Amino acid sequence: MSVKANVNGDKTWKFAVSNWAEYTNTKAKLSNAGKEGYIFAGVYRDFESEDIMKMMGVYMIDGLAPSPRLIHKMQPWSKQWMNGNDFIAECMGSQYKQTYYSVRHFFGCQDPFLIPPTKEKCPSVKVDEFFHWYRHVWKVAWVLGQKVSIDK
Repeated sequence: MSVKANVNGDKTWKFAVSNWAEYTNTKAKLSNAGKEGYIFAGVYRDFESEDIMKMMGVYMIDGLAPSPRLIHKMQPWSKQWMNGNDFIAECMGSQYKQTYYSVRHFFGCQDPFLIPPTKEKCPSVKVDEFFHWYRHVWKVAWVLGQKVSIDK
């Protein structure tokens, strides 16, 4: 799967999952994440594009087959027999809790240093690029495939 998309056709790459990972890491660094005396001291690690795509996939699957708590879906069925998902657990790995809490806390799909326009000029500035991306990939996402229906 490509981590960049040219949704406007103008040869610029405004939307990219790698940018989301960079923005997320920037927000974490601005919060001193992982440093002694701050949030996630000693356990925080920078995100890669693949980490962000995995979490987006978990959120999409949870939207199709909701669980009471998203963290339950990231555990194997043997540990969380009601809502566990072996496929997601294998994808997320053993550090699923830290990844989940870090994404919840720091995820950003907008540059934290960007000065946003006024609400009158652009009311949905925070999610515009996200919706442009979904319009771009909707045709591919429509055919979900076999792995989506693995919940019991």
